[in-house]
Amino acid sequence: MDPQPASLGSRLARGAVAVFSWAFALALLVTLARQAVDQRWFPTSPIDDEGYVMIGLQSFLDGGALYDEVFTQYGPAWFAIVGLPLELLHLRVDHELSRTITAITWVVAAALLSLAVGRSTRSVFAGAMALATSFLALTALGVEPLHPHGVGWVLLAACAVLGSRGAAGLGRAGAWGLGALIALLALTKVNLGAFVVLGGAIGLAGGMPKRRSARIAWWGAWAVTIAFATGLLARHAAAPDLRPYAQLVLCALLGLLAVALGAEREPGPTRALLRSVALGGAVASLLVLAVLFATGTSLAGAWYGLLGQHARLIEAPAAPLIHPRASVVELVSVLLAFGWCASRHMPSIRGWVDGACVVLALAWSGAVLTWLAENHVGLLFSYAAPFLWVPVALPKSKGSNGIASERPWMLAGLAALQLLQQYPVGGTHVTWSVLLLAPLAAQALYQSAAWVRERIEEDCELPRLAAIAWVGAALIAASVLRSRTEASTTFAAWYGRVTPPLGLHGGERLRPDEATAARLTWLATLARECDGFYSFPAQNGVYFLADVAPPTRLNVTFRLDLLRDEEQRRVVADLERCPRLLVACDGPGTVELYFRGEGAPPLAQWISTHCKRFECWGDWTIYKRGEHAGPKLDRARWIAEGLELATSAAVRGRVAVIELVDLATGLSLARTDDPQAGIQLVDVDGAAIDLRTTEPFAGPAVVRIVPRDAERRTRLQAVHVPVLRLLGPRDLRWVSYPIVREVERALTK
Repeated sequence: MDPQPASLGSRLARGAVAVFSWAFALALLVTLARQAVDQRWFPTSPIDDEGYVMIGLQSFLDGGALYDEVFTQYGPAWFAIVGLPLELLHLRVDHELSRTITAITWVVAAALLSLAVGRSTRSVFAGAMALATSFLALTALGVEPLHPHGVGWVLLAACAVLGSRGAAGLGRAGAWGLGALIALLALTKVNLGAFVVLGGAIGLAGGMPKRRSARIAWWGAWAVTIAFATGLLARHAAAPDLRPYAQLVLCALLGLLAVALGAEREPGPTRALLRSVALGGAVASLLVLAVLFATGTSLAGAWYGLLGQHARLIEAPAAPLIHPRASVVELVSVLLAFGWCASRHMPSIRGWVDGACVVLALAWSGAVLTWLAENHVGLLFSYAAPFLWVPVALPKSKGSNGIASERPWMLAGLAALQLLQQYPVGGTHVTWSVLLLAPLAAQALYQSAAWVRERIEEDCELPRLAAIAWVGAALIAASVLRSRTEASTTFAAWYGRVTPPLGLHGGERLRPDEATAARLTWLATLARECDGFYSFPAQNGVYFLADVAPPTRLNVTFRLDLLRDEEQRRVVADLERCPRLLVACDGPGTVELYFRGEGAPPLAQWISTHCKRFECWGDWTIYKRGEHAGPKLDRARWIAEGLELATSAAVRGRVAVIELVDLATGLSLARTDDPQAGIQLVDVDGAAIDLRTTEPFAGPAVVRIVPRDAERRTRLQAVHVPVLRLLGPRDLRWVSYPIVREVERALTK
């Protein structure tokens, strides 16, 4: 029989698979990119890390020297990567730019992780599956927009791409690039750099080298990695919550080591390749440090900013969430990994063990994707992380081109060290610590399906296409559906409806919940109407929404203790230059935490001594310095006839119009200059006031805004947070005052 027709059909089938895979991958990339762009306007973490990062970046662009003049916890590489393009394009930092950069890094990081899986498996379809799972896992980036972790994950994913085919597939140019990427990561976040150095080392080494001379270095790399991971947490061995953390990381590394011992011998990186990695890192480090020192940072400031300040954070680390039964799962995982290693020396049972490994991989990847879709990060960390060796232990499968896939050593090595991301701070670091399990699960699922297909029918391409298409389509549909649901239905359920755009400067299209929108509008109004506004120590985003500069460049996030005492005294010196200063404190918890009399930090002592309570709204308290620090009404309350306002001092400027606004929606409810508004202004005796001929707020006064009919009065009183605006003759806002019934008693004190 002539084999030519079968060969032609096989080639046509392979061509159809390739065309379908590429079309599917590109369509998925476009769909997910659109999703990232749409989702950027929705609410984020209540902790304003976004504003903290934005104010540091803008201060750097304005000429402030990092660490000496501008406080930041992050390295200069992030400021160079993000800041220099903004400087060249003459762009100002605002919330919309922040969300756009986050959407870009989100999509690029997911695409690079999918490329790493695609290069390792030599399959476009496997890459498409990894794109869907990685995009879903990287949703955490949207919780804290513009956080340096976004760029960090792009750099880390690029490391995974370069190392996806092991040391043999790296090449000299790739080695230079890998070294540069590692240096940029270390100069963005020092812990990220350390994790990638160690994880990349064991990932590049792969299995035990063939050459005896290289085995000493191989064992050395593993010994240093395990010693670092366990030693980092051993210093807190007395803390009972941290011991399970160290045990989990150690078991994950031991499982990966067992597979490395049992896998086939690898060529390993040569000395020339390692020299290229080191040279690439040295050149990138020198370039970044040159930019740092050229912008005015001193050597002492660079030393403290890059290393010194981080030593303070690890003194009181947060304990991660680990489930009680995790220790049993970890022990089982290590035993299975060493059992797999032993089976490599028993040819009679190797096939059975490979089949069992495929079943385990299918169960593991299914659990990872399920927990990922349901956002069960604690389950991922406790029960899936110890088994990250499973994708590496899978039997190799051949692609349509006949070339066997690579073991995902680099992804697994990076994933093992990323488990330390939760140390010493939790929060979104908990999600980032297990993020690389997503592309590993996609690769495990693909290789398991490929192995099953090879066992069933070796030369049939059509069943392969159908099987991969169904599995991939199901994963992608689940990912996109969940992402769409989270962006619309979930938020709508939380907030009752899709909230309207915020409409403030630089954040016009943001859609926070109604309470947050009202609070931000109130804070932005106060910030615009005083000589100086200082957020103590959170909500730095208000500076951008109000389009005002902060009184100092030493702005921190929600932890005041990040500033040393001498830095706090410099902040005090900056605040003293503002005679009419308002200080916003985030809730009574902040006051109770820092305002402790003689034991309080210098900045808190100065605020409690030199500022008086001025305003409050819910959990927020505003303190003032000076007699006329911003707009103030002594009393604003609803009475039977309408709204009564009382002032003990004159309002700055002539009032021409009084307006009531629904702060949550930004809609005007009534204006005194609108004959259809149905409200009138009367004094305390009930006499009508004409704003065109009188100045009711030229001195102490009590006036009432009275709706003309009961229906309008009822509608105005039903608004949860109305705002009073007193406008000048040129429509300049003189006073904006929120009327919140829940704090009326506090306002009248």
